Amino acid sequence: MQTYPVNYEAHNLAINKQPIYIIEIIWNNGEHGTEGVNDIYFGTHDLTLAGITNFTYPERYKPILVGDSISGVTQSVDPVSGVSSIGDISFAILDKDGFVTDTIKAADDVGQGIRRQRCEVYQMFAGQDWVTDKVKVRTMQVSDV
Repeated sequence: MQTYPVNYEAHNLAINKQPIYIIEIIWNNGEHGTEGVNDIYFGTHDLTLAGITNFTYPERYKPILVGDSISGVTQSVDPVSGVSSIGDISFAILDKDGFVTDTIKAADDVGQGIRRQRCEVYQMFAGQDWVTDKVKVRTMQVSDV
């Protein structure tokens, strides 16, 4: 069972809510990866305008995630064909000024392609604190670009 921060629960129970989604992609280079070095963040909102405080790596954040594009599927099993899936999540990122293309290409050039890298999805609300109020919604591996 997941425990939610008090500030998160109050916002999540509101009738009118506008969640902020942040996706972190971590290039783990065969190990765990290092936050602030091997990761990049894409979000649905400008964090300053949304009042998100204490975001650890603002220089690694780009507000180019398309919020209504986020969708997921949970575990499925097809015993007839012998196929199973743990689940997946899909999202769209705007390639503003070629930033995403350049980032993926730079990683590919040093042998660290984006496929099979860790992807974590967080949800929060305006005015919250990154350190204490973010909720990790899902952790997956990138499988397709």
